[in-house]
Amino acid sequence: MTNAVALAQGASNNVTFRNKIINGACVIDQRNAGASFTNSNAGIYGLDRWITYGVTSGLLTIQRSTTAPAGFINSQSVTITTSTTANDGAAVDQYIEGNNAYDLNWGTSSGSPVTVSFWVRSSVAGVYNYYVKYFGSSSSYYYITPYTISSANTWQYITLTISAPPSAAGAFTAALNTSYMDTRFVISSSGTTANGTANTWSTTAPNKIAGSVDLASNSGATFYITGVQLEAGTTASPFEYRQYGTELALCQRYYEKSYNIDVALATSTAEGLFDLFGSTDGSGNIVGYVKFSVAKRANPTMSYWTSAGTAGQITYARNGAGGSGTGTSYRLGTSSTGFYTSTGAAWVVSELNGHWAASAEL
Repeated sequence: MTNAVALAQGASNNVTFRNKIINGACVIDQRNAGASFTNSNAGIYGLDRWITYGVTSGLLTIQRSTTAPAGFINSQSVTITTSTTANDGAAVDQYIEGNNAYDLNWGTSSGSPVTVSFWVRSSVAGVYNYYVKYFGSSSSYYYITPYTISSANTWQYITLTISAPPSAAGAFTAALNTSYMDTRFVISSSGTTANGTANTWSTTAPNKIAGSVDLASNSGATFYITGVQLEAGTTASPFEYRQYGTELALCQRYYEKSYNIDVALATSTAEGLFDLFGSTDGSGNIVGYVKFSVAKRANPTMSYWTSAGTAGQITYARNGAGGSGTGTSYRLGTSSTGFYTSTGAAWVVSELNGHWAASAEL
């Protein structure tokens, strides 16, 4: 057992970077810069590192909020847009990369328990659920534990301790940048088929404990979380506040953009855009390069916008013509990427500019 893990399992948990959750205080919001957005049934990333699921697209409105308990300035808010009683599963998840969790020794005989702590608030009091899925090298295991929000519209501090999964699950795989564990706040789930057994690891995926709140049946209902921390051991330590620049860099391993941090994607702005002057090649393409601020978890998926905010396009200008063309990635890697578009003329001096975003989420 490493010294870090040994200390983290002690009474004080006084270890830097003990929190496995990134952006637990909900301060980084590169994609939306505080604007609201709605869910899709495939899941949608909003606040950095947090993905929100809703079986019904448009069921939820999600936003970085300034409603927060003492000691915090932001939370993640989820509002039920339109109530429904059928297929209304909804949850907020964060996937923890294997590189950041292998020290827990999960899936082995020396696995460490973990403690999750967070601040939560809802307009509907009652029993809610926190869920962990461990993707072991042998099989996946699931654990669900209930907690109670005692009073509506009141911030409440919750701590939950979760035992290590059985060794039958197998350890994290050697490709630690692709293996992960899923931590989930279950907001809503109807029906009885998804009921699980509390505080027990199982190979069957549960969604809730019988008698839990079905928030989606309440139009306008709200749910907030912040101060989320997951650490080794059985004791919840005070929330680990990391410097803003450090937290941003941790987020940028998974997502980075050319726009200013406080500017949402697809905004019409010239601030931060890449701008290249050079010659087209023999096929009429002009090629540029971007060096990422932080190396990505894996080769990212690139998105492009013109300075006017047109998605998928890059602006070009050359002698006698100008316009925009499809942005295409070129020699994509974890540290940098090339990109190009066609100007329609070979071997001519041209300018290329636009905005980009790189996503390497789990």
